[in-house]
Amino acid sequence: MLQRLGVERLLLLSPGKHSLCSFPTRVKYLFLFALSSCLLASCQPKAKASGASTAAATSSDEDTTYTKAEEQAFMLADSLRRAAPLRLPLLSATDTLTPAARELLRSHDLAPLWANGEQDALSPRAIEGFYGPDHYRISFYFDEVQRDSLRPELYWVRGRNRYRKVITPFAGAITVRAVVFNARLDVDNSYQPTDSVATFVVRANYELREDPTTKGAGVYRGEALLDLYENRHGVLRLADIWGTSYNPTAGGGLLFRGDWTDNRTGRHRPAAWANVLDAVTPAPVMQEQQAGGRIGDVDPVLAKLGWNEYWENDEW
Repeated sequence: MLQRLGVERLLLLSPGKHSLCSFPTRVKYLFLFALSSCLLASCQPKAKASGASTAAATSSDEDTTYTKAEEQAFMLADSLRRAAPLRLPLLSATDTLTPAARELLRSHDLAPLWANGEQDALSPRAIEGFYGPDHYRISFYFDEVQRDSLRPELYWVRGRNRYRKVITPFAGAITVRAVVFNARLDVDNSYQPTDSVATFVVRANYELREDPTTKGAGVYRGEALLDLYENRHGVLRLADIWGTSYNPTAGGGLLFRGDWTDNRTGRHRPAAWANVLDAVTPAPVMQEQQAGGRIGDVDPVLAKLGWNEYWENDEW
């Protein structure tokens, strides 16, 4: 079409008797040419603007969306990470707190968290676990946990344990030995990147001495763990999440694992307690049948070892 318009233009502008058209005819063609040129001029900028808008929209979409393959790859990688627990090396006598760890302990009082409570909780919760080779149920309740005024890594503890319906008071200390920064813990079930919030694993040794005047008194010793995250207000919270095996506490946020030593005989017995039993359960202790978040069938052999009353509200 453009080539045809160009030929007509040359014919219209050719002067003299060699022109192929009369004057009125040339005027008609001139008018048609002018009209066509205006239409073309008005259309071309719109086409360019439309192309620019499309490019901008495409660029915006590329910046804010992910393909189905990318989403599936992320979820697969995240599920594989969750299935592989975070491995912590054994604490040694040479472990020392880093300056960053000391600053964290100075600026944040972990006493409510060691007591299995939160800053806004009305009272701490009892913690359940296992004692001895027969895995009999044992429960711990912390009446008081206080941070030392001079050493922020040291916490003084007072509480009670319940074993075979016998309640025994104890007192002792929890000493923080190390802090793992940027632990990328699971803090919720949203499959969001776990480095979006600051997470920590606090590692400590504990020594809890039962009242020596009570029958069969002894000492509990071992390692205690806190899985923590910092919320948007700068407050440290337990990473209490159901269904993760990646976090060292298996999603409970708090764990004690060690043994008990008899004051009289020196005999040792394994003992461990945590917010999530899976973290300390000698496999298999319970049939893994759950309904509505409650443990369903209890192994008949273990029912007589105290676990048939797991969901009852015990009075302390």
